[in-house]
Amino acid sequence: MRVAIVAPSPVPFAPGGAETLWSGLYRELDERTEHDVELLKIPIREQTLAEVMAAYQTFASLDLSQFDLLVTGKYPAWMVRHP
Repeated sequence: MRVAIVAPSPVPFAPGGAETLWSGLYRELDERTEHDVELLKIPIREQTLAEVMAAYQTFASLDLSQFDLLVTGKYPAWMVRHP
């Protein structure tokens, strides 16, 4: 099964709890399962309302149809279309 973990990456980048979660989830799925796992980090800015809205549109427009399963856990990644 092809699995994508889809997450925002803040600009400027600042590592935090969410980044630790995504990398740990990727590592565990990759090492402990037979699934083909990818971590897709999309850079986003969220300093203004316009930037937040643009980030939602970016995630909504992604074509991830090549994946069987999508994992998201933080806005605006919730907007991706699931297979």
